[in-house]
Amino acid sequence: MTFNISYYLSENLKNFSKFDEGRLANKGLLAIDNGVIGYDDIDTAKIKDGVSIYQIAGVQFHCFTKLKEGQSKKIYVLLSGGRTPSKNGFSDTLPRFKRWSFYTAFDGNVLVFDDPMYFNHPKLAVGWFFGTKQCSYIDLLVKVVSKIALALNCTDICFYGSSSGGFASLCAAAKLNKSRGIAINPQLLLKNDWYATRFKEITNIDLSDNDEYYRNDLNYLVANSDSKFVIIQNLTDAKTVREHFIPFCRNMGLWPKYGLSEFQNVKTFVYNCQGGHVAYENKKILPFLLRLAYPEFNNEQIYISLSDIWSDYKK
Repeated sequence: MTFNISYYLSENLKNFSKFDEGRLANKGLLAIDNGVIGYDDIDTAKIKDGVSIYQIAGVQFHCFTKLKEGQSKKIYVLLSGGRTPSKNGFSDTLPRFKRWSFYTAFDGNVLVFDDPMYFNHPKLAVGWFFGTKQCSYIDLLVKVVSKIALALNCTDICFYGSSSGGFASLCAAAKLNKSRGIAINPQLLLKNDWYATRFKEITNIDLSDNDEYYRNDLNYLVANSDSKFVIIQNLTDAKTVREHFIPFCRNMGLWPKYGLSEFQNVKTFVYNCQGGHVAYENKKILPFLLRLAYPEFNNEQIYISLSDIWSDYKK
């Protein structure tokens, strides 16, 4: 009997959907206010389900937390991306916890951070968790996450995000040794991005300048890190493919193909789905993407088929 990979994926996605229906996300968690927690005060007793504000070096990181029942060694750190423009500014309200409801699909503790850049620069649409010229918010975030992981006795840390949150996830993983970073349609070379000019106008930071934290040189960070990286790129997101994905891969000496490719500490998964830059995953596809960060699961044919059926599943 011939093994039908597409059927296998479809059935697994259906089964996951049925399983997840019994674990609907609890919106009440968003109303739990745990207050401000200073970096030096982070401990097991302070880390609770709900919304907390972690403060370090004068910077506040708004965070949604959902701890896994029982004791899990895993922490998934989800980083929110850009804001949604509207006629009167932005249609979203700060803080935003993108994918907070996905916690039901993760097999570990979940932290969802919003980008402090949007609080400091109300007109900013894309922040990349950048910080100031003198202070890297990504480095501060890594310190906070590391201390939370230590308090929870977690040793497996995975950063996850898309677009600007994807860039921040890769950058954070590069700065936290032996962690993992998963990014969907991320900006990879900030100086190439269409928003770089507007970013400079608002923040007075030129993304083409040399940066002591290497925030403008993700190639360097990834190449000199012992973490694992997964870059997931939609072919219909032509602008990101042209301005970020291809130049980044060429700089790294990578030649990815459709579906799954693996190069030392970097995996790429190229898919083709209508929707361009915002054709992201949903909770049904998420478990397959998370497995990409682990070496024991790398069946290329399964991921080619997953790419082929991605567009059948709506967020």
